[in-house]
Amino acid sequence: MAEKPDGPVAAVLLACGIGSFVLGLFTVLSEASQGIHDFLPFNDRVGPLSGKTTLAVAAFVGSWIVLGYAWRKRDMDLKPVLIVTVVLVAIGAVLTFPEVFLAFK
Repeated sequence: MAEKPDGPVAAVLLACGIGSFVLGLFTVLSEASQGIHDFLPFNDRVGPLSGKTTLAVAAFVGSWIVLGYAWRKRDMDLKPVLIVTVVLVAIGAVLTFPEVFLAFK
């Protein structure tokens, strides 16, 4: 059985980190900027959360497509990709804590 390249796996891992970071970033930006806060309610019943999550999912899918295409035939060292992913997810998670994002209000 032929071994498949692990570039697509690296792409989805890094895309998860990027999506998580974007969610945290827009959570902070929503508090820091009235213009961004007013832009984010894509659905009035949900409020700004609808824009934050929509943009985070778009960042995940977009980066997955771009990275997946770029790395589709490559063998990658997954350790650095995993480290960057964990760092991005951790930063994104920290940015969603009220103590953090409310400091930018």
